[in-house]
Amino acid sequence: MNYCPNCGNQLPQGASFCTKCGGKLGVYQQPQQAQISPEDDKKANNLSLISLGLFFGPSALSILSAGISASTSAGSRITAISSALSGVCTLAAIVLMIVARVKYPKNKLAKIVMWIYIALFAIGIIGSVLLILACAYACRNC
Repeated sequence: MNYCPNCGNQLPQGASFCTKCGGKLGVYQQPQQAQISPEDDKKANNLSLISLGLFFGPSALSILSAGISASTSAGSRITAISSALSGVCTLAAIVLMIVARVKYPKNKLAKIVMWIYIALFAIGIIGSVLLILACAYACRNC
């Protein structure tokens, strides 16, 4: 089948000009799917893994500090550091994920990380709504 190189209109066999736009014809070939190079794939994977580390890192620090007695100075310092870094790290993780998705749209790990963040956000919204409803119910019964 022949297609117009200007507008993509399907043309009859042997046509010299497009019946839709009037452009000079040649055989239009479907554009090939853009393949991601191994270097770009590695860069996107690294961005995605760093993003995951930033997103879950402060939580892991909090869990580790819970294992260390909170009464010790080391445990309280780790808890303070993880709570201070939590918001900044989460924001940095989301920015890195967006950079990976925009710069390397074909990378599978970046897509997976994006869907993990979307799912966690949705779970957070649902949990917040349920908590508000539980508080409203408890206040109504007081």
